[in-house]
Amino acid sequence: NVTINTTAITANSGSWRLVDTATLNESFGSTFTVVGWTEAGNVWTKVEGAKVWRFNEASGLLNLWDVNSYDYWMSNFPGIAEPDRDPGDDPDGDGSSNLLEFALNGHPSDPLDSGLIASLIQNSSGSASKELTLVIAVRDGATFTNGTGTASGITYTIEGSFDLVFPLAAVSSTGPSDTAPAATGLPSLAGTGWEYHTFKLDTSEGLSGKGFLRLKVTRP
Repeated sequence: NVTINTTAITANSGSWRLVDTATLNESFGSTFTVVGWTEAGNVWTKVEGAKVWRFNEASGLLNLWDVNSYDYWMSNFPGIAEPDRDPGDDPDGDGSSNLLEFALNGHPSDPLDSGLIASLIQNSSGSASKELTLVIAVRDGATFTNGTGTASGITYTIEGSFDLVFPLAAVSSTGPSDTAPAATGLPSLAGTGWEYHTFKLDTSEGLSGKGFLRLKVTRP
């Protein structure tokens, strides 16, 4: 049994090599245990609030992430090669960057899963007419003002227009919610690190012409 004492670590992220697997002829037997940690596939994990610790037997590395961070999210996709793990990369070639898939709860190695987003004509305000809306999955904790909000180190910006010149039309939002309108077909986000927000193109009620909403995701 091995005890890993993390009490002296005050940082929210980091990496430490506990076992030099490159030079040692080491072996982790079937009875090897990291006390108080859970094991899956020879990787041991401990969660402390917003901190996630992982010790990997194969690499000998102890890693620490903030559970809400991009780096922790990417760590859950070990099959993606190192050159393709940066926010601007697109390893599955679906046209959506890793950062955008992180923002929208997508899968960076599945070209059929670019994130949870839907455009919907609906009555979201209880008025007599329907409006143009955009429903998206957003990282937990974002608060939006005039279509802009920040969470997990990224900024969401939703812009409106009536002629594809952005931003020229006001946008308002509702949320958060674990569920999206049934017409979108989007799954529940209960128990995940995301929540749904709905954005309305203001003054689009009863609009006879065209209206547009677009999403931008940036990382300062």
